[in-house]
Amino acid sequence: MKAVKNISKWLSLMAVIIAAAVSVGAGVEESDTVEMVLSNLGKEINSTGDDFFPTITADGSTMVFCIRPEKGESSDIYITTFENGKWTKAQPINEINTPLDEQTPFISSDGKILLFSSNREGSLRPPRKEGEEYYLTNDIYISHKTGSGWAPPRRLQGGVNTEDNERAPSLSRDGKTIYFSRYSGDDIYSSRIYGATLDGITTSNVAPLPEPINSGHSDFALMPSNDKPGFYFSSNRPGGLGLWDIYFVSYVNNEFGTPVNLGEPVNSEFNDLCITEIGNTIYFCSDRSGGVGKSDIYTIAISRKVFQVPDTGFKLYVVDKKTREAVSTSFEVSVTRDPGKGGGVENFVIESDGNGIGEFWVGHLASSVRVKAADGRFKQDEVRLSPEEGEMKSVVLELEEAPKKEEVVQKKEEVIERPVVSETAPPKDFRIGPIYFEYRSSTLTEKERKHVEKIFGVLKNEPPLCLKIVGHTDPVGSDRYNMKLGLERAKTVEKALVRSGLKNAKYEVVSMGKRRPSYLSKKIGNRKYDRRVIVSVVDCDRGKKGK
Repeated sequence: MKAVKNISKWLSLMAVIIAAAVSVGAGVEESDTVEMVLSNLGKEINSTGDDFFPTITADGSTMVFCIRPEKGESSDIYITTFENGKWTKAQPINEINTPLDEQTPFISSDGKILLFSSNREGSLRPPRKEGEEYYLTNDIYISHKTGSGWAPPRRLQGGVNTEDNERAPSLSRDGKTIYFSRYSGDDIYSSRIYGATLDGITTSNVAPLPEPINSGHSDFALMPSNDKPGFYFSSNRPGGLGLWDIYFVSYVNNEFGTPVNLGEPVNSEFNDLCITEIGNTIYFCSDRSGGVGKSDIYTIAISRKVFQVPDTGFKLYVVDKKTREAVSTSFEVSVTRDPGKGGGVENFVIESDGNGIGEFWVGHLASSVRVKAADGRFKQDEVRLSPEEGEMKSVVLELEEAPKKEEVVQKKEEVIERPVVSETAPPKDFRIGPIYFEYRSSTLTEKERKHVEKIFGVLKNEPPLCLKIVGHTDPVGSDRYNMKLGLERAKTVEKALVRSGLKNAKYEVVSMGKRRPSYLSKKIGNRKYDRRVIVSVVDCDRGKKGK
């Protein structure tokens, strides 16, 4: 691994606080597989100097990035377009570049706004101190696309720019929030990531982002993901693979998840930074060995398994309205997404199992969901559901059998009653959950503790209950270990329900270990769905009772 002094030298040569940009992997298809193949963009893009900070429009047609010549001190901003299956020879953006330093650009998804960092004349500069080395610091500028090119850049006003270094700007999807990195002088190790409100060229509400984004180490270059609920950023925090690594962190319901290191082959023992993305295809820069120059731009289609994004969807508990028995049937599902979030309607069919359970995932961009009974045995009408980002909502569907055709005497204007949606009236036999656990853990997270409290809220007004609590694990480890862990998880949920107030219920606590993996773990490719506990309300008159 390179020495720390080489980190500083490389970053100095690049003049970089580098950020990920929201964008496109033109010409590279998404991959759901484990295998991820890394590609160097080659000599059309990469030079013998430093090539860094790629940022791409949403349609994948245009990429903007920086080049610092092999023997140069200042970098310039270049542009290339994707034509006939490849990137054209990059050209400097003459309306933007000056004899001084322009770097770390961000181009908006529609290609109409360009943010970048520069130490050009007019930037705020720290006072000179006798006997100390002097550094020109960078400020953040903005330019808008016109019919004839790029408009003259303007320095952002308000609290974003200071006498310190401000670099690596990016914009939120709605264009109202700007993110950037700041550090003093040449002390890149003090870098922190900030956010601010942007209105034209005026900024306000400038503040550093909280943990886990800022860790007390060098954290910089935050970039909103284009189609996932979260952000990319770079950091040299402990636990990485090398010097600077790239991370993804989910952001759901105003809460950050745990940052995930993108791992190999994206990250290496070298400096891996500044990511731009659309779907699962990313572009980033690295000074790893084997490149064209000192640092090069690479591309790769990342496996979906890299991302740990909370589920958004629904768990349906389907019962007969009269008998309260579980119903195994099929439903037509229609998921609508807002035009501003990718638009479109997705239609598919799901089935409830022998316990009346049906689950489906809609993604965090869904705005509304319609569910309609697709089985002629039941009265068919649609139910409208509202998804909550990052939450698998539980809904009880009460269905009535459709009258037999020979018994139907019905006027044309008669309205068939739609299925009743209820979240408070559990059937005689139904399942609640799953409650998820962290890897090798039997401790409830704060989110899952609240989930257990919701279960109590549904069941607290019911007559004496019999509950079956089943613990599950992922397939990693021995059978004996996983049976023990599954039981510990089930007991944890039992204790939490008792503490919540369900003291008079009869409990049966068992472990399935790794014997029954979740179908979601196979469908989505993430073992976290196996690490679960299922709580079932069962008929107290059937079989063996719990304790």
